[in-house]
Formats: sequence, structure tokens, C-alpha cells
Amino acid sequence: SGINAEYEAVVSTQSTGGNEECQVLKQGRKPKPLDEICAEIECPAFDPVNGTGCGYTARILHESVWVGTPLRDYEDPSSYTESFWRLFNYINGSNVDQAEINMTVPVI
Repeated sequence: SGINAEYEAVVSTQSTGGNEECQVLKQGRKPKPLDEICAEIECPAFDPVNGTGCGYTARILHESVWVGTPLRDYEDPSSYTESFWRLFNYINGSNVDQAEINMTVPVI
């Protein structure tokens, strides 16, 4: 599948005197690169701002339509599942128009 069993994510932790410090975090599975994801599923259009050198890039998203749903309890993991399925059902026709809507990313 092209996914490493483990990888290290490098994230920015703080800026000191104009020098950005990075922290290495151990992760489980390496995600697909964004260009591969966006080749398979619709992604919002964006302009890259600049890279941090810490493994991620800031982006300015172009105008788009977003949908959200309430989360019952931020501390209860099952709340996240409930919210995901509420959105999933919505895009699969459980909406006023009974219209199916193509799934896009990100789901955050």
C-alpha cells in the first residue's frame, strides 16, 4: 500500500530568536501525500504560503463551501464518531433535497 508501518512527524514547537525549533513525534501510520489524496477525491483549492521546514506547509484556502455539525462532548471519543456519521449520512442523501454529494477532504 506504500504506507510505512511507522514514521516520524516533525512539527514546529516554538520560535526562539527567529529560529524555529522542531520536535519529532512518533506516529503510527504515514498518511498519503496530499497530491495523491487530491488525485482520488476533491480537495479545496489553495495557495501555499511557505513551508516551516518542520514537515508541514501553511496554505491559504480559496473560497469554498464548508459544512459542520455539533460535537456532543469533546472529551468523549464516541462523539467524534457520531458527528462523522451525521455528516456522512448527509452527503449520502439524508438531507432536505435527498441529494447525494461527493465527499471531499479534509474531514476535520
